Order: sequence, then structure tokens, then C-alpha cells
Amino acid sequence: MNTKEKINFEWSPIWWFLFVGGGIIFLLVLGFTSILSSDFWKGIAQGGLVGIFIIHIFEGFYGYLTAKKNNLPAFRWAIHCFLAGAMAIILMKKYIK
Repeated sequence: MNTKEKINFEWSPIWWFLFVGGGIIFLLVLGFTSILSSDFWKGIAQGGLVGIFIIHIFEGFYGYLTAKKNNLPAFRWAIHCFLAGAMAIILMKKYIK
């Protein structure tokens, strides 16, 4: 058994998850509570949430395909890219040969 295994995965820093999660929570509050009285701004916040969700889905697919192509743990990187977005893709590039 090889005691020096190759490391091929790394989570994003916690501050990045707080940044992404905080932004999503902010848009959820603006889009689905009565803080904003204007339907226009509520619609903007809800549209932003939909856009963020779609972008993160594509980032997850990109992470999966890129990791699989480079013999990295594809499912793990796909989940990470879906949750953390751009930071996960930047970290993955570190492990690509």
C-alpha cells in the first residue's frame, strides 16, 4: 500500500462558501419577503436567483467533464463546482496536469 497517495481534490475556503451562500440568501430575502414593496425589484432578485442556479448547473457539468477528462474524482468536483462555482474551477485547474 502506498502511504503517499496523490491528492487530487480540495475544498474551497470557508469564506468563499459564506460569500456565495450569503449572496443567495440575500436574493432570497429580497425576492420572497415583503422588504421590497416594488414588484419590479422582487422580479429582479428572483431572476437573479434563477440565473445563479443555471450558471451553477453549468459549472457543475463543466467540473464533471473536466475532472473526468483529467482523471480526477469527477463526481466530487462536479458537486464542488455546483456549490462553490468559479472558486472550485480555479482550484481544479491546480490539479490538472
